Amino acid sequence: MELQVIDHELELIGHSGGLDISAAASEAYAKSICTMPNLKTLELEEVNIPDGFFLALKTSASEARLELIRHSGGLDISAAASEAYAKSICTMPNLKTLELEEVNIADGFFLALKTSASEARLESIRHCGGPSISAAALQAYAQSISTMRNLRDLELENVIIADNISVSLTTSASTFGLWSPSL
Repeated sequence: MELQVIDHELELIGHSGGLDISAAASEAYAKSICTMPNLKTLELEEVNIPDGFFLALKTSASEARLELIRHSGGLDISAAASEAYAKSICTMPNLKTLELEEVNIADGFFLALKTSASEARLESIRHCGGPSISAAALQAYAQSISTMRNLRDLELENVIIADNISVSLTTSASTFGLWSPSL
């Protein structure tokens, strides 16, 4: 199944609430998103997408024209899909901004991000709240961030690590070195 894009002018796709599609349809959807020539923004609010979406996204991410991905709540994906998603983010050639707000991302996302972060073209990461992440995942996240050559703005707000410590930080390229990847 492949979705055919009719409106080539489409620049934003936003989903709010339930997205009830099969694994096969979610794979076709991910591939279609990556081939839309003018799509710049993907917004997912309180949406839980099947793992197949993220696994398929990985195979087509290098074709995507997305500049911004915004997640707000509801994201709950498996470790394998989290790893595929992290790698997808790092291989999207135009992705400049990633916003994660109150999302449940497995530690595998942060661990996989570490292996591909140097390829990322991200300029801004905004990560606010969400379930706690382990200290090891936070360390991998910090190491990932330190290898992102284009990253200019980083906002961590109420990111909870395993010891129930809340991390909040806003920084820019000029002060980035203050945040050490060794925790």
